[in-house]
Amino acid sequence: MRHFPELFEVLLKQRGITPEEKEDFLNPDYQKLHDPLLLPDMEKARDRVIEAIKNNEHIVVFSDYDCDGLPGAVVLSDFFTRTKYTNVSFYIPHRHNEGFGLNTGAIEEIALRGAKLMITVDCGIANAEEVAFANGKGI
Repeated sequence: MRHFPELFEVLLKQRGITPEEKEDFLNPDYQKLHDPLLLPDMEKARDRVIEAIKNNEHIVVFSDYDCDGLPGAVVLSDFFTRTKYTNVSFYIPHRHNEGFGLNTGAIEEIALRGAKLMITVDCGIANAEEVAFANGKGI
C-alpha cells in the first residue's frame, strides 16, 4: 500500500475506513456497488437507456454543478465511454444564471441538440413541470 500523509489517514479513519478497507475505498470496483435495481423504476430507466442506445438516439445527461452532481455525471461519462456510445452530451447549468435543477431554458437547449432522452443526475425528481415541458419537446 502506498504511503499517505498523516492528515489523509486521519480523514479515512473519520470516514470509518479501516486499514483493510483502504485499498478498496481508494480504488473502487463497480462490481461491488449496491444493487441499483433496488431503486424504484430502475428497470424502466435501464430499459429506456438500452432502447436509446440501440436506436442511436442522442442522450443528454443533465447534472447539477454541485459536489454530488458532477461526480454523478462523471460516472455516466465513464459508462458511455466504456460502452463506446458517443451520441451523448452533457449539460451542466451555469451556477449564477440558472441555479439548481432543471429549467426550461436548459430544456430548450437540450431539445435543440436533438436529444430524445435526458438523464438527470442529482436533480429532476421535484421538477414535474420541467419534466412535462421536456416531454412536450419530445424528450
